[in-house]
Amino acid sequence: MAYLIKLQEFEGPLDLLLHLISKSKVRIEDISITEITEQYMEALQLMEQFDIELASEFLVMASTLMYIKSCSLIPRTADPAEQDDDDPRQELITRLLEYKKYKEAAGKMREREAYFSGMFYKLPEELYIDEDKDDLAFDINIDVLQRALKNVLNTRGSGKKENIAPMIHEIKKDSVTIHEKVSLLKFFFNQNKRTTFFTIFQSDTHREDIIATFLALLELIKENFLYVEQDYPYEDIVIKRRDYCG
Repeated sequence: MAYLIKLQEFEGPLDLLLHLISKSKVRIEDISITEITEQYMEALQLMEQFDIELASEFLVMASTLMYIKSCSLIPRTADPAEQDDDDPRQELITRLLEYKKYKEAAGKMREREAYFSGMFYKLPEELYIDEDKDDLAFDINIDVLQRALKNVLNTRGSGKKENIAPMIHEIKKDSVTIHEKVSLLKFFFNQNKRTTFFTIFQSDTHREDIIATFLALLELIKENFLYVEQDYPYEDIVIKRRDYCG
């Protein structure tokens, strides 16, 4: 049976055999030694026609296949005691199965390498908390701000809470840094003397941006640029520019 072989570099004779077996769409355990030997020899002849230099291991495998094929043509004795314990066909199948297993494992490792090559890791920064809390312009408890932030996060996207935080986060190029958020908030409050807590998060669509805005808000409160207050529990928090408390 003529077989069309796509010329390519094979890592070795087992790699070529696996290629031929996959083309035949049969299980390794069900290969026909006669057919696979013919296909293998045709592949070698095709390579020689295109002046592809064959390594000695390809020729050794050709001899091995011819030997296994000849053994299969010899009538086997009915007496198990007289049979040779070594089965060259089974040995070849075992080698092919092992090679296939390692080849698939190597493929998965290459996929992981390609996937993680585009990722960069950053160690967590130390969170500095000013021990002099009296200098912070909070008219409400910090827990109220944290609860308000959680409400904002829960209203974004599907609104479902994440049970397990992902270990790897995709870094989006359009994410705004805390420093940039501070500048944006200062610009906003130079134009507007007051607003509400939920209002300043309206333009934030990603979780990272929401957290950056919240941290920038805390930074401006710490600098006494902003002032926050809440008239009644669970009402929206009012954020004012420090020089405007009316």
